[in-house]
Amino acid sequence: MRRERFRWGAFFLFFLALSTFIVAATMVIHTVQRGESLFSICKKYGTTPAEVMKLNRIKEAGKIQVGQKLKIPLEKESVKEAKIEPLPIRKSVLEVPERYVVQRGEGYREICQKFALKEADIRSLNHDVDLEAGVVLILKGKPAVEKGDSSKIKKPRESEEERRYLFINAVKHLIDLPTIQKGRWKYIVVHHSATSSGNAAIFDLAHRQRGMENGLAYHFVIGNGKDTRDGEIEVGNRWLKQLQGGHLRSDALNQIALGICLVGNFEEVRPTRRQQAATIELISYLRDKLGKPYPVFKGHREINPMPTTCPGRNFPLSAFHQIFDEE
Repeated sequence: MRRERFRWGAFFLFFLALSTFIVAATMVIHTVQRGESLFSICKKYGTTPAEVMKLNRIKEAGKIQVGQKLKIPLEKESVKEAKIEPLPIRKSVLEVPERYVVQRGEGYREICQKFALKEADIRSLNHDVDLEAGVVLILKGKPAVEKGDSSKIKKPRESEEERRYLFINAVKHLIDLPTIQKGRWKYIVVHHSATSSGNAAIFDLAHRQRGMENGLAYHFVIGNGKDTRDGEIEVGNRWLKQLQGGHLRSDALNQIALGICLVGNFEEVRPTRRQQAATIELISYLRDKLGKPYPVFKGHREINPMPTTCPGRNFPLSAFHQIFDEE
């Protein structure tokens, strides 16, 4: 009887140790460092904010603290560290579209496996653009690399128009993608995020948690160097699908007003020089694209039906009005 009890006890301890090992092998504990955000941590480990928030019971993406220990599910980066071979490309049962809108949490690897495509070709075809939710990838076309050498990218000559832009060129193909109803957009409204960091994906998640079915309330987001590059323009799903905004307290105004959000709290600091330059470039390009009568430039507080300080006292509204107000 004692031998039987010992045998069962040993089996139980072995099973407990095995289950602990399996759990440990599928997640890691990360201690939050100064300057880190939920998005930058997720990017490091190849997971998504939604997964980490669910695993750690975090209700708001911005509420993590230095020294906080987070459970991180192991995915892309951990697989590389463990030297696990990537999954082979399987024959896709899905028809390959000409263009594909990237979903949250997807990278080149996942998309290429979905449609049985070569990752090197798709990266080359799209000039290795950084992937975020809402980015439109070209899946059909001739790769811009020489056969047998994926390091040699054939860059087309820049046109005079392309040389004029420092920030637009990276996303021009996305801005040009949708068919625009002439005369629909009457206003271009600038906001600040009122947060020190963030990007389109983080704001999209937060807005969905607030009950916004279409996610990100703005049509464009301009980074400040923390969760995206300083001055980087992100094109939102609302622009790509020509949906009304969710950035004003008026359904009627949201139908006719484009929203641009600059990351930062401009009650405390000024927008960076690159952010200001990118905003001027974006508004200028949109106005040229939409045509006359040009959409009217407004700061959030100048058009919102309810009182607000947005885009903050340190945003140079008067200087922008001097540029964009017609005589």
